[in-house]
Amino acid sequence: MCRVQVTVDDAQDLLAAASLFQYSEVVDTCCRFLLSHLHPSNCLGVEAFGHHHVCGQLVAEAHRFALENFETVAGESDEFLDLSPQRLESYVSSDDIEVRMEESVFEAVVRWVAADPDRRRSAACAILRHVRFPSIASAYIQSTVLPHHLIAECPRCLDVVASGQPTLCPRPSTIAKEVMVVVGGRDSLGAVLSSVEAYSPLKRCWKELPDLPAPVQYCSVAALDDDIFVCGGVLESRAVAAVWRFVSATREWVPAPAMMQPRAHHSSAALGRRLYVVGGTAHDASPPAAAAAESVLGTIECLDVGGDGAWRVAASVPCPRLGSHAVAYGEHSLVEVGGLQAGAGVVSTVELYSCGQDGRQLVYSGEQVTHQSRPTHSNHSLRSVCF
Repeated sequence: MCRVQVTVDDAQDLLAAASLFQYSEVVDTCCRFLLSHLHPSNCLGVEAFGHHHVCGQLVAEAHRFALENFETVAGESDEFLDLSPQRLESYVSSDDIEVRMEESVFEAVVRWVAADPDRRRSAACAILRHVRFPSIASAYIQSTVLPHHLIAECPRCLDVVASGQPTLCPRPSTIAKEVMVVVGGRDSLGAVLSSVEAYSPLKRCWKELPDLPAPVQYCSVAALDDDIFVCGGVLESRAVAAVWRFVSATREWVPAPAMMQPRAHHSSAALGRRLYVVGGTAHDASPPAAAAAESVLGTIECLDVGGDGAWRVAASVPCPRLGSHAVAYGEHSLVEVGGLQAGAGVVSTVELYSCGQDGRQLVYSGEQVTHQSRPTHSNHSLRSVCF
C-alpha cells in the first residue's frame, strides 16, 4: 500500500494527473484537501478547476463557499476580476449570495467592469438586470448609482435602474432575520475570549462576527434595535464602566456612553428604547461569592438609546445582588431573577419593577416570588438579535 502526501503546492497538479489516469481514491483525497483550504481568494479558481476536471463535489462546494462569502470575494479577490460575464451573471442572479445590502451587488458589478471597461461595458447591461434596484436605498440610487458613468453614459443601463425590475424580490440575506449571538467567554485553557459568533436557526450554521474591541469578562449583554450592547465587566483585572455597541447594519463595534460607575457580574436588559443594567459589583470579584456586601451595587442604571446619551439611576433595589439575570416582561416591566447576595449566598427570589408614569423611573412592585431552581453563572453571554 502506498501513501500520497498532498500539499498546497501540488494539490491541483496531483488531482489533474489522478483524474487523467482515473485514480479515484487520489482524486477524492485531493478534492478533500482543496475543500479544506477554501478561501475567498481561491474559491473561484477552485470552482473553475473542478469544472475542468469534472469534479462535481469540488464545483458544488466551491460555488457554495463563494456564494456565502460573496462580499469578500467580490471586494478583495483578484480571481473575481477574471470571471467571464456568464459566471458573474450566475452569481449576481442567485438568490443565495450572502450580502448585507443590495448595494454590495451593484458595487461588485462596477468593480468587475472597471477591470476591463472597453471589453466589458457591453455586457454590463445584461448583468445589471439582476441587481435588485428596488431593494437599494433611494438616497444611494441618487447619490451613487445614477451619477456613475456606467449608468449615466448608457441609456439602456439607465433604463434598467429606472424600471427597477419589480418582479425581482429582495435577496433572503438582505432581509433581517433572528439569529443567536454568543459573546466572549473562556477557551479550554482559561484564556479570556473576545470572539463573537452568530447562529442562524434558518441555515443551521455558525458564523463569526467581528471580535469585541477588548477581551472583557463578567460583562453583560443585551440586544436593542437589532444592535448588541456589551456593558462593563472585568478588563485587565479591574471592573470597568465602558460600553460597546455592535451596529448590525454596518457590522462594526462602536463605543457607547459609559455607565455611571464600573460594574461586573451584573446583568442588563432592554425595555422599549431603554437599556438597563442591574446589580453587580464595582470591584473585581472572582469568584462572585467573594464580593463584600458593601461592594455589591444596589442601583439600576438606565440609558435612553437615541436620547441625550447619558446614563441615570432608574431605581434602587431592595436586595442588591450579583450574578442575577434581568429580562423584560411585557412592554413595561423588568424582572430580576436569582443571583448571589454577599453574605447570604444564593438568592431565590424574583423581583419585579414597572415603568413609572413618566417612563424615566422603575418602580419596585414590593412583591417577591420565590423560585426553586438555583441560578447558574457563565463566563460568556448569549442574546437573540435580528441581522
